[in-house]
Amino acid sequence: MPPTRIQLRKWDCCAAVLLLAAANPRAAPVFVDFGSAVPSTGTKVNNLTNSALNAGLTGLKDNVGAVTGISLLITDNFHATSNLGNGFTSVAGAAATAGFTAAMARDYFLVNNSPLASGGEINSVASLRFSGLVAGQSYLLTIFSSRADPAGPRRLNVTLEGVTEMSGFIDATNNNSNVLELTAAATAGGTLNCYFEANSDSGFAHVNALKLTQLSMANSVPGALDVAWAGAPRVSGTVTGSYVYNDADGDAESGTTTHWELANDASGTGLQTIPGATGTTYVLQATDAGKYLRYVVTPGAAAGSTPGFASSSAWRGPVAAASAGSSFHVGNSFTRWGNVPQQLVNLASGAGGAQVGLGQLSDGQDLAYHWANRFAHGIVQQGVPSAPELATGTWDALVL
Repeated sequence: MPPTRIQLRKWDCCAAVLLLAAANPRAAPVFVDFGSAVPSTGTKVNNLTNSALNAGLTGLKDNVGAVTGISLLITDNFHATSNLGNGFTSVAGAAATAGFTAAMARDYFLVNNSPLASGGEINSVASLRFSGLVAGQSYLLTIFSSRADPAGPRRLNVTLEGVTEMSGFIDATNNNSNVLELTAAATAGGTLNCYFEANSDSGFAHVNALKLTQLSMANSVPGALDVAWAGAPRVSGTVTGSYVYNDADGDAESGTTTHWELANDASGTGLQTIPGATGTTYVLQATDAGKYLRYVVTPGAAAGSTPGFASSSAWRGPVAAASAGSSFHVGNSFTRWGNVPQQLVNLASGAGGAQVGLGQLSDGQDLAYHWANRFAHGIVQQGVPSAPELATGTWDALVL
């Protein structure tokens, strides 16, 4: 039996917003921001910065920060010089309601029928594939295309293809409010293909951001949010892991497992699981010196779908010798721009010693601001919130 096709007449929608009846999303959506290496604010966003063939993202997080198991792969590349700007600095209307932010509007990937410069690249089509989806389940794809420019049209044609298929278009010209919504059911292999094309009357078309939402689900797997660890990273010191359990269906936590991993650098090179290190705390060993450390949590639920996907903290290190001093800094740009914690590390090294430095740093802010944002979910421009770190009692000095 051939696939069922539910398709609008190709590229002939009369408006940029397609309203879908009986859509009642239960699963947390996944946002992807195209173009910026700077993480978008306002929601948990996956930033895709490479527009080339076979670039992509694995283990996408949903908008509350839980790992979903969904991956994204570019199957036909966008324009080579994507990561372009001139988007809007604000969002409104349907775009804001859908959860898109000004940070997502500011830049985009490009498809084009006209070269950016004489003799330059023309790349009118691009595509990507979502995988790790629930087979046969319907998904809502919401596309945001935005360009602060009176010259148009900049019409983007989009097709979402799985077991079912739907197509439509959106014009980015001076748009900071309209979105395009398409639905399709994932294939038996758990995939959806998304095709982008600059319409024949448009020199350029833009993909600023998208949101993928599963429209229905029997029961979601649990998630581990805000996975982190605290403590001065030096041999013989104790570090403490933390996370927030999350289950969209309200299933209680049960059977969660944790472990600690080491690597040679902050990119995870030479990753190895530490044998026997499965507790919330870990005492750093002499063999850990010079390594980077992270905490990994696989959440379990007492009922429903379980376990969830493993979530990990950022890599931190290198682990210093037991004799190293340590200082935690709370400050603004005077501390951050001059990287005072690193200067102390460098001074100690030059004197033949060792030092560990970390901080809670936000430009242009006073100590009252830092006090209010000291907790695990505080807003910190660089570094980590101070309260979890200082609670470990592993830092020698606090510098304000």
